[in-house]
This record gives sequence, C-alpha cells and structure tokens, in this order.
Amino acid sequence: LTFNKGTLLTMPLLTLLIMFSCQSFAALTTKHVIEQVVKIYGVAKLKSIHITDQYNTFREGQSYSPDEIDIEDNRVELSIDLMKKRKNFQWIIGDKGNYSVRHWLFNGEHGYAISHASKTMAKSDMVSFDFADRKHSYLLDTVVVSMIRENQHKISEYSEVSLRGELHFKLVMSGLRNDELAIYINKASGYVTYMEVLTNNAKRILRYHYNNHTLMQGFVFAQRAHATQGGKPYSLVTNRQVSFNHVVDSDFMLPEQFGESAASADMSAMTVEKISDGVYHVGQDWGYSVFVDIGDGFIAAGGYEAITERFEAVKAFAHVNKPLKYQVVSHHHSDHIRGMNEAAKLGAKFVTVKQHV
Repeated sequence: LTFNKGTLLTMPLLTLLIMFSCQSFAALTTKHVIEQVVKIYGVAKLKSIHITDQYNTFREGQSYSPDEIDIEDNRVELSIDLMKKRKNFQWIIGDKGNYSVRHWLFNGEHGYAISHASKTMAKSDMVSFDFADRKHSYLLDTVVVSMIRENQHKISEYSEVSLRGELHFKLVMSGLRNDELAIYINKASGYVTYMEVLTNNAKRILRYHYNNHTLMQGFVFAQRAHATQGGKPYSLVTNRQVSFNHVVDSDFMLPEQFGESAASADMSAMTVEKISDGVYHVGQDWGYSVFVDIGDGFIAAGGYEAITERFEAVKAFAHVNKPLKYQVVSHHHSDHIRGMNEAAKLGAKFVTVKQHV
C-alpha cells in the first residue's frame, strides 16, 4: 500500500469504517443466533405455559444442622400468560407431616399474596410479573428463550465459547429486573443447555442446567433441569408436566369470597417501638431486634445484619449511651447470624444453647 497525503487524511475514516463493520457483523451474528433459537423452540407462537413440577431443594444456610445440607420436597403449579403478563403461582413445601403453602398471583395489574388457611388476600408490591413465581420459571429453558426474544435489545455481550467440550453461543442479557443472565446455546442443536445468574459474590451465583430436551406441541423444553448455587446443590426437578397455549382467563381470577388481609406494617424506615419499661423493638425492612435495658447496658436478641444501626437507633430513642452487654443467638440459620460480627465489635458476649455453640 502506497501512502500519500490523501491516504493519510482518510485513515481515521477508514478506521471508523472498519470498527463500524465489526460492530455490525457482531450485531448481525447475535440477531441470527436469536432468530435460530427462537425458531427451534417455537416461541414466536407461544402465548402461555402451564407448568406442574415436583422438585427438591437443598438447604444449607437454613438447614436443621449447621454441618448438614437438608433436602426438601416441593410441588409447584404455575400458569404464565405471556401476552397479558399474568402469573398464578401455587407452591407446596414439604410433605403431609410438615408442609407450608404459598399462593401468589399477578393479574396483569396488581400482585396478591393469597392465604387459603385464613381465606384472605392482600395486595403485595413484591408480587410483580417477574417475581410472582419466585423465578421458578428459570428452571424451564422455554421461558428463557421467550425472554431472549422479548429482550433482544438487552443483549449486552455475544461470544462463542467451549462448554463441556462443545461449542456454544453465549449471550449476556443485562438490564432485567435485578438480574443479569449469561445464557449458553449449544451451537449444534440450538438448545439452551446452561444459564448463570451473574453476581459479584461467587457463593451466590445460581447456575441452571437443562437436559433431555423434548419437542411437544411444536415447542421445545427440557424435561430435566437442576440448579446449583456457588457450586453446591440448590434445586432438582424430579417430575415435570408442561402444556403450551392452554391457559385460560379463569386461571388468573382471584378466589371468590376471600376477605382482605390486614394491612402490613410499613417497614421502609428505621422504627423504634417501646414495648415495656426498658424493652424496645427496633428495625427496618427484614432486620429487627429486641433490646432490653438491664441498667449497666443492653441485652439484644435478633441477629440480622445492621445490628449496629438498630443499636444506635434505640440508644438515641431512649436518650442513653450504654454498651451492648449480651447478644442472644436464637439459632444457626445464616440470615439470623449475619449480624454476629457486628455484635462482637460492639463488645457483646454471646448467649445461646449448648448445641448451637
């Protein structure tokens, strides 16, 4: 290549053209991959999904023993209306000897927490379309492909990688509600085989595995799925029934003759409540403690994180400046001991039962 003054003047323009061409090629490649996976899964014609899953969950931080991981039986019935953005999620945890029931419904406008025991229901901001199923639908790859189709503009990264010895397309989807997803599509089959919910905390990374893909009613889905968290067992689908485009409006109707639940307390701000002489209930959001003034200091019970903030709030409320003498540790569950480092820094001695030491 022979350079002259004219050539040198056009070099910046040439560089820009090359950069633009590379970006355009990447965009076209991403678009092509999305078109192919959408076609293979048939989700362009998908209007609704009904899922009935039996699955196991593995509990470490909430287990009966701090040295063991518990296994729990779960049953889920989930209806998803993709067109009108509605979800009906019914969840049974445990077996007939020891179980609990949750029922969340998002009817396209409002979310509801429904109690069949008390025959009441209450509006809940937590029950949005995205979270009404507590993200159980992440265990179904057809839902993931539907999300790719709907959120193509949120694909922030595209690459080709080797996963378990096979080439995969990797798509990173950003800007979803509270989540960033890395989705892996097998280059040969076009099936989604793996997905990560990305986070900076390696111990919290959820990884979904999809296997035994099946074609039914013109739609592809994985019969088998499991998830790990931080590399440890998290959930495993043991029995699955799926139907497509059979959901009806009655699936999203609120139960008749159910009353309205009592209004929930506003937990958005730090609140101090005096229960009795020298006894205070203090907290915000999900973290609350009871503080008891024993004269030369306080006893605290309730070990969620931000103990320091709660302790400062109760001292300001009571107009005293006394140390935290004792911290009662109720049990070993990870959320209830997350504030123990703070209690130690505040100088507290710990009180618990012997088997929890």
